[in-house]
Amino acid sequence: AMLDQANQLIQQMEIEARSLDSGTRRQLTTKVTAYKSSLKGLRDDHRMARERAERSGLMAGGGGDGLGTQSRDQRTRMEAATNKLQSQNDTLNNARQVIAETE
Repeated sequence: AMLDQANQLIQQMEIEARSLDSGTRRQLTTKVTAYKSSLKGLRDDHRMARERAERSGLMAGGGGDGLGTQSRDQRTRMEAATNKLQSQNDTLNNARQVIAETE
């Protein structure tokens, strides 16, 4: 859900940047490209964490002691990815506000 929201914000920023003068457009297009790249990395991290969690659940049989430690580690990684995504989302919102102010 947050990844989709971030993607929508990036698309809006891309559209808004196209309507600006060429100097500002170039500068903002560079930022949007960096945001896209960062979002792709976050999507990949999220997908890999989810796949690891699914595999661990299958291998542990749903109730082994080893799952507790693995589960905590995965939860920690997932929380870190979520925090990173939230930070990127905040950055996108700030950039969107800057675009709105330059219009």
